Amino acid sequence: MPDPEIFYVLNGSFEVFQAEGPSAGWQTVNADEVVSIPGNVRHALRNPSPSPITSIIVSKQELYSFFRELARPFDPNRPPAPPTPEEMQQLFSVAEKYEYWLASRDENAAIGISLR
Repeated sequence: MPDPEIFYVLNGSFEVFQAEGPSAGWQTVNADEVVSIPGNVRHALRNPSPSPITSIIVSKQELYSFFRELARPFDPNRPPAPPTPEEMQQLFSVAEKYEYWLASRDENAAIGISLR
């Protein structure tokens, strides 16, 4: 069974899309709020603000391992650069390894996410 995810927002706010269930659709999660996503629900996150947010994610080991494989150093004084084609390929490979679903460009567009 896929890992459930719990997000606690420390500062800022972001939007969470859940494909099904009682919280289906987009929901805004603000600082000091929590959102829980069951492990079997397709979901998406977006930050409509130009400001970064800080969130704590609680999940099982598998999701941690997935993100750990993709992690790269972060410089808080510089905005992150867009991913390179090689980094995108690594994302696809690691997602396949962990059997995580990634939305297509059309699936993202259908729920209001535009990838540039």
